[in-house]
Amino acid sequence: MITSHFPVDDKWQLTKEKYSLEEFLKWPKIKLRFYEFGFKSLEPKEGLIELKNNNTQKFIVYGEKMNKKDASCKINLFYEKHIITQSNLDMINFYDDRFEIDCIFNKKGKYEVQIFRNSERGKGNQYILEYQVIVENDAKVQLSFHKCYSGKEEITIIEPIYDFLKSGEKIKFKIKSYLDEIIIIDQIWNYLKKNKEGYFEFETIIQSSRGQSIKISKKNGPHNSNTFAEYNII
Repeated sequence: MITSHFPVDDKWQLTKEKYSLEEFLKWPKIKLRFYEFGFKSLEPKEGLIELKNNNTQKFIVYGEKMNKKDASCKINLFYEKHIITQSNLDMINFYDDRFEIDCIFNKKGKYEVQIFRNSERGKGNQYILEYQVIVENDAKVQLSFHKCYSGKEEITIIEPIYDFLKSGEKIKFKIKSYLDEIIIIDQIWNYLKKNKEGYFEFETIIQSSRGQSIKISKKNGPHNSNTFAEYNII
């Protein structure tokens, strides 16, 4: 209750720690559904975020049984009160105890970040959380996320996040998945197995040329694969 209602008399906060009105006004807007879904905490803790030296921000929601197969998450991003409808606007990754959302803010200005959680498959999204973001500068280089395709929920791409990799560049892939094998296609099919920590890791110098792409896939047959994600090469 304290996250959405501030009593005039602080004895009715009914919390071990007493909060000031100034602290209350700095918190994110947290809806009751946030707790109904079993979420426990979040990062960042403050609801107003100022980005002075970068144009990206990570949002994390912690909880229990964060099963990415049974639930989804979406985000609305408003720039100066107008919703941005950009492909791959956000990158959402699910883990056992949390989901993480990486957001890009290429233009300076004020943003509203609204986070939703799907209550049940096919029954729509529920608004749970809102942040305000102030971006001081335009991005020096326009950022975007790699392309995602059907089946992306089978993997969690930890790195690289952003699109437009450079030909000849040394790059490291780090991926988490319940699959036993995945493929990184860069001119040839590179078959990856999990390491002792349970991650797929692959470090390489990009062989594909400008205008081509690198794909993260799984094998469907001797000569066929299902692509989860794709990076453009510049």
